[in-house]
Amino acid sequence: MLTTPFREVQKDFLPGKLLLGKNKVAQIALGKREEDEYKRNLHLLSKHLEGDCGLLFTDKPPEEVLKYFSSAKSKAYARGGAVATSTVVLNAGEQALAQFAGSMEPQFRALGLPTRLVDEKIMLEHDVELAKIGEQLTVENAKILRLLGYKLGDFWIQIIAGWDKSGAYKNYI
Repeated sequence: MLTTPFREVQKDFLPGKLLLGKNKVAQIALGKREEDEYKRNLHLLSKHLEGDCGLLFTDKPPEEVLKYFSSAKSKAYARGGAVATSTVVLNAGEQALAQFAGSMEPQFRALGLPTRLVDEKIMLEHDVELAKIGEQLTVENAKILRLLGYKLGDFWIQIIAGWDKSGAYKNYI
């Protein structure tokens, strides 16, 4: 999961808490079934804990939380397997990797770039397409894009369900 955007959410919802962790542990804490739930209807919430998800505990009204997350979207570094949102091509020569020290050349070569060191400058031997719109990124290309500062991914949080102290449960999807 992405640390910086989640820290922003945590900061915006203080003194509330945003918890990200093991889904199975959270399910057990909330209760998987009605007979072992901590509070009334929490077992309904625990059914949604699968995949990349978390729990937000806040005193803010549901309308305010939903409004916040409907507009809280940002660009993020893409990971391997993500679909590229734009095309990125590195041109041959020293310009594409000019901001990096020569000591980085073996790392770029290990990531699959055709590089060589000339006068302590990293040279790209031929043009390389790192990303193409609509195609999946390899893990290696995602690492290179991150080193170069390209944010081809999107970050957003979707509210799936809510629960309040009175035991009211609401499904938002």
